[in-house]
Amino acid sequence: MSANSTAQQIALIEPRRLPLRPWLPASWRAAIAGREIELRIPASVRRRCLRPKFILPSEFSENYRRMPSIDAHPGPWRREFAQQSIKVMDTWAMPWVKEVWFCGVDQMSKTNAMLSCLGWSIRHKPGNAFYMVPDKETSDRVMGEKLNQMIIGSPELAKHISHRADDMTLTMTRLTNGVTILPAWSGSKTSTAVFSALYTFTDELDKMTMVGKEASPVDRIRKRSKIKRFGKNFFASTPADMWIYDGTMACVQVWTLGARCADCGELIVMDEDHIVIPEGTTVANLKTDPSQVEYSCNACGALWDEAARLSAGENGGWICIKGGDIAKPSDVGFLGSAFPLPEPSLASIATTILRARAGDGSAKIDLAHGIKAINYVEEHKDRKEDVILRLCDERPAGEVHIETDILTLVADTQDKGFWYEVRGWRFGSDLKSWQIRYGFVPSDRPDDFSALDHLLYNEKYLDHKGLEYKISYGMIDALGHRTAEVYAWCKKTGVFPAMGAKSRKVRPVTISRTEVYPNGKPIPGGLNRYSLDTHYHKDLLHNKLKVDATDPGAWVLHSGYDREQLNLMQRDPEVKLVNGNKTYAKQFCAEYRDDRGLWQCGDGVDNHMWDVGQMGIALAYFLKFNEMRREEDQQEEPPQPSRQQSTGGKPAWFNNRGGRR
Repeated sequence: MSANSTAQQIALIEPRRLPLRPWLPASWRAAIAGREIELRIPASVRRRCLRPKFILPSEFSENYRRMPSIDAHPGPWRREFAQQSIKVMDTWAMPWVKEVWFCGVDQMSKTNAMLSCLGWSIRHKPGNAFYMVPDKETSDRVMGEKLNQMIIGSPELAKHISHRADDMTLTMTRLTNGVTILPAWSGSKTSTAVFSALYTFTDELDKMTMVGKEASPVDRIRKRSKIKRFGKNFFASTPADMWIYDGTMACVQVWTLGARCADCGELIVMDEDHIVIPEGTTVANLKTDPSQVEYSCNACGALWDEAARLSAGENGGWICIKGGDIAKPSDVGFLGSAFPLPEPSLASIATTILRARAGDGSAKIDLAHGIKAINYVEEHKDRKEDVILRLCDERPAGEVHIETDILTLVADTQDKGFWYEVRGWRFGSDLKSWQIRYGFVPSDRPDDFSALDHLLYNEKYLDHKGLEYKISYGMIDALGHRTAEVYAWCKKTGVFPAMGAKSRKVRPVTISRTEVYPNGKPIPGGLNRYSLDTHYHKDLLHNKLKVDATDPGAWVLHSGYDREQLNLMQRDPEVKLVNGNKTYAKQFCAEYRDDRGLWQCGDGVDNHMWDVGQMGIALAYFLKFNEMRREEDQQEEPPQPSRQQSTGGKPAWFNNRGGRR
């Protein structure tokens, strides 16, 4: 090219002053000959040189995404239709995050979250990408109906579309900014054999299959992206007992979807145990009257109908359950159950629960995968009933052991009564205890606590010498059944209202203050509520059950017979009576620990006494019976405060010094 022709080309360029640079081509420098010239930089070049303003993937979706006609909400992407996926998407944009795991039930916008993250990456940090799905048919559908349509429908992304027809097909999408998107599916080794990518997106991971002796899809994807220093992997799926749930829970930081109670303002993790299904309800009943099912707030016990549940879910958010103190986690997991979501309805969830409790195997799996978003674990027992019954001593039911220092009453609230246990404790580090009596007492009305009042005030508890004991402390389950009435009774008696936390907590017992009943009516003077880490206390109780009844620290049961039965069997050794502790032992074997070390209850199995036992352990350690000294071990009895001082104005039965009178 001659200097004159070069000069003619320069003359056609729109004015922009540019000093002579040594890196200019020699022909240009000769044509310029030391003079200042004016250049026009083509628009396409200017676009390639500009760095787009940084926005989060959720903002990208709101500004630049249009949902296709096949979507449930076609048109501009709207965050109110995908609230639960916003944090997931925005986490992808954090520079220190290398992997995002999203384990959620159906209709949680998992695929759309992935597509938004892919679109954001095309705009902000272009790089090759894998999009892996279970099979070829799904791959064609995602590429043709979703991924390519997302690019075409977004002006911000469409400007990178090539004019070549074969650059946007079902088998590959190649953009002008250097991005190549390649679909892959688990049944094909070759689809990921050669190509390597900066970003990988694995959709419906648990539906993937492995070919021959190949590694899992997770390992396979990581192999194709590990050479990229700044790469990211996104795994999403509904759980099906394969990889997604375990991978999510293995992340250094894990979040779970929560709902916010309109009554107390707490952000809670909804669970099966707080769904209130009236006793006697059947699947047929729910079809005719779905409104009878409610949810009891984990924090305050307020009852939610379907509308309140939907509102709580809309106002909810993500709760960190692991790695909350890690500022820059390398991998983040998100676990989303169906409890706070609009679909399925509360009645549908209750229907699945009832079917699962009735032994329906498919319902059990659906409850785990489709509602709780966890792996389904076959039921098994950590203990056997005869192991519990070996803890019986020779005392008749109702008799206090002579070494007892203090008595407690713990109750589990039901719609029509209470499961309870009266237990005696010996002060000291080993914290040995003896069952005095247990059972179920009926209650005709929600506000009828007369049976528990009798146990507190009127029942006589004697040891074999005739020395009388009184109950000194009590705790009662306050959630799920008639919470307002339990609060009122606790306010009157001084019994501690307890709430079980299903996830691990920082402290075994957390105290919160409530000033109102679940119906919004003020509680005069307010009331303390005690939130228990049930897994922690059940671990303690489980370990105590390993101790022989004659050794320090044992969890001892009475003989299982009343005095008259013992006398009868002593007179006639041929007489065989049913041990009264069989029900107790059966309920103590209702729960097992899963692979995470969390306690789970077998479907349709009563675990009331097991819950009562963990509350008893929680009460004893919270009040520090293990740090108290027995009277005979004290050299000099310290001055005792007046009853009014020691009980904080509680009724006469409520005494914090010990049980013997």
